[in-house]
Amino acid sequence: MNKNKDILIIGFALFSMFFGAGNLIFPPYIGISSGSSWLISFLGFIFADVGIILLSIIAISKAGSLQNVIGRAGKKFGITLELPWNF
Repeated sequence: MNKNKDILIIGFALFSMFFGAGNLIFPPYIGISSGSSWLISFLGFIFADVGIILLSIIAISKAGSLQNVIGRAGKKFGITLELPWNF
C-alpha cells in the first residue's frame, strides 16, 4: 500500500513540475516580449525550467533517494527541507 502512495505522489510531483501553470502561460509571454530574439529566450527558458528539473530528477535517481541528496547540504537544512515530506 505504501508503494502505491509513493507512486501517486511522485507521479503528481513530476506532472506538476513539467506541466505547471508557469509552463503554459510563461512561454507565450516570453515569445511576445522577446520579439526577434525569441530563440535565445526560448533556449534560456528551456535550460532554466526543464533543464534544472531534469538535473534534479537525475541527481535523486543516482543518489537513491531524496534524503541522500538533501543530506549532502547539511543536517539542519536536511531536516528543514524534509519536514513537508513526512506526512
